Amino acid sequence: MNLENRTYIVAEKVSLPITRAEWLPLVSQDDCECEPYLVCASDSGNSWENDYTSAWIKLFSNSDTCTFNLKKDGVLVATQPTPQSFVNDDFSKYITLDWFEVFTNDGIGCYSIDIDYTIAGVTDNIFWGEYKLYEYSNFVVDKTVRLKAVFNSNQSIEGIDFTNTNVVDTFRFKGYFGDRQPQTEIDNIIYSNREMKKVTRENLNKYTLTTVPLKYNGYIDRIVDLVLLSENELYISDFNALNPSYNYLDLPVILSESPEIKYNDGVRKASLTATFSDKIKNSRSYF
Repeated sequence: MNLENRTYIVAEKVSLPITRAEWLPLVSQDDCECEPYLVCASDSGNSWENDYTSAWIKLFSNSDTCTFNLKKDGVLVATQPTPQSFVNDDFSKYITLDWFEVFTNDGIGCYSIDIDYTIAGVTDNIFWGEYKLYEYSNFVVDKTVRLKAVFNSNQSIEGIDFTNTNVVDTFRFKGYFGDRQPQTEIDNIIYSNREMKKVTRENLNKYTLTTVPLKYNGYIDRIVDLVLLSENELYISDFNALNPSYNYLDLPVILSESPEIKYNDGVRKASLTATFSDKIKNSRSYF
């Protein structure tokens, strides 16, 4: 019997980054009209008046490189974000852009974020998104909702472990949030004299988020496949002047039911409805 020498070789599979056109295309390549995201800047100290935008990329080795570029009208600006490593993913990088810093250094206007990268010898560019920066005012944000998400778990879609990194991202769009329903849980007791008394009361508040018809690519899928899927902390603000309550400002909530998407025949837009409850359940009285 002849024995042959065998060589065992392990080859590491390298995947190039998911482009926005493949997953969350912030500006659809099929659309003729550009629709930049609304971002606001403010030095008021109110967290819901100032926005943050995070971007990230998965690298695979120490030899891979990336550069995040912030441009205004297609030209690099003075404020260039510094890439940071994820706590549990040394190779992958992210940035978190403070729009007030951009406003202070470079002013209002149209900005874009893209990423130059070299991975496993392949050089390319990812276009992350386009943004219209305003100084915050009630007029600018009227009839909008803002989601502020903190990502702090393993995100399987892009294979990046956000755990212990607490990446912050905000997202404004046309819509409405509120219509609180207390859904009060009632526990009473009847005594022998047939008198009824309270044992506990608890308001398990529910809130509804509805959007106007929005582009599916870049708006609806970003809410469903990124924010609501991956958030570990979520804060919602509503800026509708006719909302019965003006108290929905960075309200800490948690998704309580599956979001529903409504599609319209012949229209390349869809609307979203989602139900939330309080993140902190402290609306309670008891003996």
